Amino acid sequence: MPSVIGQAVSLWWIFFTLIAIACLLGARAFIGYRQLPTKAIREWEYRKANNINTSNATQEQFCTAYQRIHAPRASLYIALLLLSICVATPLTIMLLDYILLLSWQISGQSRVIEKPFLVWSFLMLFGIVFVWVFISAQFSRHYHKHSPQSLHKEIVKERAKTFEVSV
Repeated sequence: MPSVIGQAVSLWWIFFTLIAIACLLGARAFIGYRQLPTKAIREWEYRKANNINTSNATQEQFCTAYQRIHAPRASLYIALLLLSICVATPLTIMLLDYILLLSWQISGQSRVIEKPFLVWSFLMLFGIVFVWVFISAQFSRHYHKHSPQSLHKEIVKERAKTFEVSV
């Protein structure tokens, strides 16, 4: 039996929409990352001109910490998440289709889990939803695990790195 990928027109529209959204968010992240160095330098100059505390950091340390705090991480992560889902969904459908076909053949071609019937459809649906939730959970976990702290704490961290290198 051939795979079910591509038989539904709506699946391709969903992929097209997700990829378009991912491209827009990726472009937003790219533009945001390109603007960060100049924004960081302007912020440094403003703080120095107005004598605002920068925790005795050098310009390089401040700019690195500023860029880490104000980076458009969310746009980048969501774009990568959507692209990962678009790549994983057809692979998941093919894998589940193959596994369910094998289980149908092993069961003696039982009518209960035959391809167009309800059990087959439910297993496909929940298998795909499970993969989506798993991918989203992994991205969310990584995003929050690597999120920056406050600007002051990031500057302190940068100063500590410089101190470790110089010692």
